[in-house]
Amino acid sequence: MRKPATVGKTREREVIAIGRHRVMCGDARAIDDVRRLFGRSRAALVVTSPPYFNQRDYAAWHSYEDYLDDVGRVMTAVLQVAGAPFVCCWNVGDSVKDHRDIPADHSLMWRRRGMTYRDKIAWVKPQPTYSVPRYRHIARRRYFPALQWETVLVFTRDGCPVFEPEDVAFWRKNDSNVWQIPPVPAPTQKRIGHPAVFPKELAARCIRAYSKKGDIVFDPFLGSGTTMVAAAELGRRCFGMERCAEYVTLAADRCRAARDSRTRRRNLA
Repeated sequence: MRKPATVGKTREREVIAIGRHRVMCGDARAIDDVRRLFGRSRAALVVTSPPYFNQRDYAAWHSYEDYLDDVGRVMTAVLQVAGAPFVCCWNVGDSVKDHRDIPADHSLMWRRRGMTYRDKIAWVKPQPTYSVPRYRHIARRRYFPALQWETVLVFTRDGCPVFEPEDVAFWRKNDSNVWQIPPVPAPTQKRIGHPAVFPKELAARCIRAYSKKGDIVFDPFLGSGTTMVAAAELGRRCFGMERCAEYVTLAADRCRAARDSRTRRRNLA
């Protein structure tokens, strides 16, 4: 592996080390890139949110079949660096404008790769997403309800690990498959610098439920680095893959800040 890059000068296939964490400017569809990121290390958990087909400006597949093919290549690459036991938390929603049941299709693809279905967690938001123009059905007397929840698919291979004893009390209070978590407000997304920031609480719950301290959490669609921030704050390692060099730098900066904050809190304790 080449010497880690300096933050702010990220190049393609460059690996940045931030303490025990790693982020790579690479392609999660490419097995060679994923292996380069991991070396001999292995992931205990994947926490990620892949694209919901062509719902963002940065996503432009020619067909839904091409989209599923690319997602399948990511799944295959992920399993090349999976440890045992291994868990995948896969947040994905429907593509309403294209009438695609994306969670169902992704679920089938994971099962075809030997993963065991465990749960379908509903991430429920405080308010419906009225920016998606489904709610106008009322005036037209057609029922297409406004979207208020998304799916977190949970799959395992070689069993399901136990979580930390210190989290027993937390899970006794949050023991249903409905997680009520606010989305990241638009002004915060703009401040962070990414159009689809993953809620840190959602990533943190997945990490707390399906890993232990010191485990490696992999996010193959790292984006702004929220999974890495949550992992750093919870004492896990995180390896992330992101194609956009600008977002790699952003994720590395956010991870460094989270790591330094955790170190300061530990020193003050």
